[in-house]
Amino acid sequence: MDRGMALSTLVAAIVTYYVSLVFYRLFFHPLAVFPGPKLAAISRWYEAYYDVVLKGQYTRKIADLHREYGPIIRISPHELHVHDPAFFGTLYRVDGRWDKYTWTYDAFGAKSSTVFGSDHDLHKTHRRAIAPFFAKTKVLGRQEMLRRNTKKLSLRMTSLIGTTFNLGAAISAFTRDNINEYVIGKSYNETDHKDFNVALSIASQGAGVFWRTTKHVRWFGPTMRAMPIDWAMKIADDGTKAFLRYVQNSERDTQDTMAAAEASDPDSQYQNSMIHEMVHSALPSSEKTFDHIFEEVATVTSAGFETTANVLRLILFHIYANDHILQMLRKELSSLQPAISETVTLRQLEQLPYLTATIKEGLRLSPGIASRMARITNQELYYNNWRIPAGTPTGMTTILLHTDPKLYPSPLRFNPDRWIESPETQSLDAVFAPFSSGTRTCLGIHLAWAEIYLLIAELVQNFNFIIKDATASDFELEMDNFGIGTKAGCNLTKLRTTFSALWTFSDLTIVLLPVMVIWRLQMTLRQRIGLVLLMSVSLFTTAMSILRAVGLNHIADQQSGPTATDVQYNASLEILWACLEQACVILMGCVPSLRSVVRLEITKSISSSLSKDPALLSRQFSSRDWSSFLLRHYR
Repeated sequence: MDRGMALSTLVAAIVTYYVSLVFYRLFFHPLAVFPGPKLAAISRWYEAYYDVVLKGQYTRKIADLHREYGPIIRISPHELHVHDPAFFGTLYRVDGRWDKYTWTYDAFGAKSSTVFGSDHDLHKTHRRAIAPFFAKTKVLGRQEMLRRNTKKLSLRMTSLIGTTFNLGAAISAFTRDNINEYVIGKSYNETDHKDFNVALSIASQGAGVFWRTTKHVRWFGPTMRAMPIDWAMKIADDGTKAFLRYVQNSERDTQDTMAAAEASDPDSQYQNSMIHEMVHSALPSSEKTFDHIFEEVATVTSAGFETTANVLRLILFHIYANDHILQMLRKELSSLQPAISETVTLRQLEQLPYLTATIKEGLRLSPGIASRMARITNQELYYNNWRIPAGTPTGMTTILLHTDPKLYPSPLRFNPDRWIESPETQSLDAVFAPFSSGTRTCLGIHLAWAEIYLLIAELVQNFNFIIKDATASDFELEMDNFGIGTKAGCNLTKLRTTFSALWTFSDLTIVLLPVMVIWRLQMTLRQRIGLVLLMSVSLFTTAMSILRAVGLNHIADQQSGPTATDVQYNASLEILWACLEQACVILMGCVPSLRSVVRLEITKSISSSLSKDPALLSRQFSSRDWSSFLLRHYR
């Protein structure tokens, strides 16, 4: 057989194989009877097109497919998807064996972690070791840490009064500080960064691209992870560099904490960290290696970054875009005795119905996961008249349930009132799963609730934010990054530059005005320069305080309806007027220095007038006469 014939035979064999595979998947596969697009039944490249080319649009496409084909559809050669609230309790329950779909979760490259591990039994073993550390009682015991970080962010925001800053990045920094201190036992002080380390926030959200690509191009993820960090740092952008630096710091701190935990007594509360919990857990020694512990640290911390930050950004946007919601929250929070302070506990905040309803509405629109949560069981499942074969990956998508108009009228409208106690609320709670459900419920559910309660209460009571130049759609699902990918990303700000050219001209004019007067004084050059600087600064401060106060009132008057990626911090008028008062005091303090030049000018003017009209010398002038004379002269 010559080479040409061998090649032809090979090509024919390949073509025959793929034609047979297509024929099998369309007509003889156990899932062939289920409705759905034929291309999805033939190949995963159908999904890859929406994931990679269209950048995370398969979740939206699945919603479209359900409208076309019905509540149960085949979305890939091997996978089914159901959209029916009545089936939720069947698929996500705690009894029985439920594996995750390896094809989806192995793309994260953390196969043995509690968060992304697929095997039911292995997950159960790993979860048992760390779940107690995230129990409600443990979180309540760490209130002091959470409250300290909340107050720290509040103080940082106070220092930014009168400026524009990225509230979205500040929130991300806040959640990173919390989860790192909770898991590793060390605060990274992210809220101290000048820009709140916004590059790391952006890089964290960009991880969705890595996951979506690796799902379909399996070698992509391992290749990227195999690259030495030093090499990657040379070619990476700022966001990736920030992420790599974070990974290096996290790895080093995990080693240090692990070594200290191993040397400590099992009953000690060293650093009160998850690492300490794992080191002294009942895990076999093979599961207490650095590689496994760091994998747990990396996945748990990354899961606690942008998920919580996303929902906080969405909630704060809607609170400050809707004055009714803001005032309702303030009224409810003011009812607490004592007022909001370090003495108010999570338990007290949890009893506030409108605050809780507001948070639930935020979690409804921004659940932790945007992607479908496929489960595999060794038992057959039944949906209406459909028999789902054992071992079939079958999933539902939380965000699609949470925005189903049959469950939630006007589903994209932020409406906390829908959660206020009513007969419908119980039915909504049955399919309310922002932290997943069943055996794989999110480990950090209680920690996330605590962060949200404390920060919302702190900001609502103490700050006013002006939100502009965006709409609510900027915080809706834009793409599937595994987590919720939004148009706004981590940004909740935009620098306001309107009228900057006009302000620059006016500022310059105001600053130079004192020069024309003071330069004529009989003083040394050094004294004149000092007085010019003093008066220029005070005059500038006076004028700008007035203009900014008027400007803030104008912005507040113009604000209406939902607005967004812009959050201008609303400096209070009291502070602006305080600046004005100080500037006026400085100006008044400078007036005595001008007496000599004013007296000289008046003397020269009067002498000039008298020399032109000698008859004036013989007249007797009253105070009124002198006033009239001076007014006529200077008019």
